[in-house]
Amino acid sequence: MTTTKIYASLNDLTKQPCNAYHNLPKDQELDVIAEIIRVRGRLILDDLTWVIANCPKLQTTEILDTFIAQKPEAHEIRTLITVCAFAQSDKMLDAYLNTNPTKQEIRLLMVSCSFAQSEKMLAALQPSNEQKKNN
Repeated sequence: MTTTKIYASLNDLTKQPCNAYHNLPKDQELDVIAEIIRVRGRLILDDLTWVIANCPKLQTTEILDTFIAQKPEAHEIRTLITVCAFAQSDKMLDAYLNTNPTKQEIRLLMVSCSFAQSEKMLAALQPSNEQKKNN
C-alpha cells in the first residue's frame, strides 16, 4: 500500500464522480487515495483510473508511479492508457508489458488505443525464440 498523498478537490474534476463519492466537499482538497480507501475499503484501481482521467491536476508522473506501484494487472493498465491521453506513454506501455499480458490482451490494447499501435507492441505479439524452437 502506498503512503503517497495526492490532493484534489471536486472542483478539480472535469466530471461528477459516481454516487459513492457524492458527499465529498466541493471546495476542500482531499487526499485522493485515502478517500478511495475510506469509501471503498481498499484502493480500487478503477476508481483511481477514473480520477486520473478526469482530473487534469492529477495527471503527473507521480500519480502514474503511484498507479504502477500498486502492481496493476494488464487490463487495469490498458484501461488507464485507453481512457487517459496523459497515460499514453512509453513508461505505461513498459509497465503494461511487464505484466506479461496475453496476446489477446495486447491486441485489445492496440485496437482500443492508437498510441499502442507501435513497433514495441507489435514485437510483443511475435512468438518468443523459445516458442519458435518448439515449432
